Amino acid sequence: QGSARVRRCSMASVRPCRKPRPHAMFRLCPMACLAACCVMFSSGEIVRLDGAPVPEPMAIHSSYLFYVHSQRDAPGPKLWGEASVTFADLAVVGAQARDVRIGIAPWAKVRKTSSAGPICTGPTASPPPSTGALLHSAATGEGSRQEIPATGVYALFLANCGNASDARLSVSVGVKNPYGFIPGNEYGSLWVYSSLLLGYALVLVVWTARLLLHIGSLRFPHHVLTAAICVGICEMAIRSVQLRVVNTVGVWKDNAMSDMLCVLKASYVLGFFAIVAEGVGVATTQVSCCTLVGAIVVMIAYALAGSFKASAFSMRHRVAGADGVVGSLVPLVLVCLVVAVIVLRRLAGVLRRCREQGQDAVVRMLQRMAFVIVVLSVSAASVLAAQVADEPGWPAEWWWYHVATSDLAPQALFLAGLATALCIWRPGAEWAEGLAGHDVETAGLKVAADQDCEDLQATPIGMPAE
Repeated sequence: QGSARVRRCSMASVRPCRKPRPHAMFRLCPMACLAACCVMFSSGEIVRLDGAPVPEPMAIHSSYLFYVHSQRDAPGPKLWGEASVTFADLAVVGAQARDVRIGIAPWAKVRKTSSAGPICTGPTASPPPSTGALLHSAATGEGSRQEIPATGVYALFLANCGNASDARLSVSVGVKNPYGFIPGNEYGSLWVYSSLLLGYALVLVVWTARLLLHIGSLRFPHHVLTAAICVGICEMAIRSVQLRVVNTVGVWKDNAMSDMLCVLKASYVLGFFAIVAEGVGVATTQVSCCTLVGAIVVMIAYALAGSFKASAFSMRHRVAGADGVVGSLVPLVLVCLVVAVIVLRRLAGVLRRCREQGQDAVVRMLQRMAFVIVVLSVSAASVLAAQVADEPGWPAEWWWYHVATSDLAPQALFLAGLATALCIWRPGAEWAEGLAGHDVETAGLKVAADQDCEDLQATPIGMPAE
């Protein structure tokens, strides 16, 4: 009986799942993102078609969109002269080469027609000037380069001027702007990510200095926030290099890496909110198994949904007729909505307990956290709505809107929310100092309880225990 009572006494307190290790989530979430980001999509204005099906006889099919600046309208340094299109390595299988036409034409005109009649006029396949098309015939057996005189959105098209119904075509098509190969609607992203890289670097320096000054009072949420900053600065650096490589050579072979880091960065912040909502770092310093598993589930769910959305939206403005990718937002919206509701409800419970215990400084901190979560949720919903409204093929005067909604707004919003969370959770804050005293008192009570257990074990069976 005595040993049974001792076991009940020693098991009265809930013990954490081993010793919490912050790097546990570092290993799981990157693997989940990598599995979800398996689709690679080349960025830039060089397109390679390998065995693409030729349309039906006398039909035309558009497949890719180019955003072109003329030399007069191009921003930045005009190092390469007039914009141009290059056709190379063209080969046709299953049809006569002279019957296949490939070229680019203004998207506003190509999208309204499905007949190749205007393209197939004349023996040299020179279309009427009204079509605005720049053609290349496979019959020449050589490549060609043609200048693009006007700013606008051009579509790469294939036209079948013969009777073959099962032909295949391979070709390399490159469009070069006066400043390089980067698409015209993404040129503004060059300075966006360079500026954000400096912003993340500044945040990392200030946060690291703060951690070193209060290294003895660090808690598990501090490690998660640090991981989010590190992933963010890596993403900004990779995207900045990526855009400059694309502008120089025309193709980036691993475009999924930057998208994976973007999703992973947001996953860490959602995991941080899920952990704080359970009272970790506020009501307790220990991370239970349920809390850790719940945070990892939240991060993996967002990683899968966010990667699906990122992969789909990366094709929306490049592949003609890819408007259906808007449906990829549904899983992401559902995951974010469920996580926001659960986090706010759990956070309300922690806030109520802290108010009952008279921890006014902690209550104010939790109220700020709830306000930040609500503001970020509403802002993120607004950004998603703006991205849906950004339809492909808009004229050049609206290309700034694509940069603002796809890059500037979401990245700046995330950095602002992350900086706010860092400010609230900075080590050495007023609410954290009060919590440290509370932890010392709790530790003293635990020592006293352990001493009672030892005294109880030393009491002979049958003797009264005070």
